[in-house]
Amino acid sequence: MRPDGGASPALLRRIDGGFKLASAYPKSLVFCSGGIGRYGPSEASIIADRLTTLGLPPERLVLDEASLDTLQTVVAAHAADLRRARRGHPGRVGRGGAARRRLAGLDQGATA
Repeated sequence: MRPDGGASPALLRRIDGGFKLASAYPKSLVFCSGGIGRYGPSEASIIADRLTTLGLPPERLVLDEASLDTLQTVVAAHAADLRRARRGHPGRVGRGGAARRRLAGLDQGATA
């Protein structure tokens, strides 16, 4: 993210690459991950805005606006997949108590 809240050139390249993949697999969901770092807004919201501007339907997007590192993203993606399987549709990922407990367990060497 840039100080003005815009996407960096590297992020724009990743988003464009993701759009090409999403276009090649039109029935797949797209997981947009990234919390608010040094500068807002969240990286996930920047990704989602750009993807919808490029023409991707918003119902294909799953947003994780809380994760700040790879481990948090993995846990959030797993939680989103479980919720989607239970409900039959994508949703917004949050940092609920269960996710925090899972992260704590992983930090202590427990298996997920």
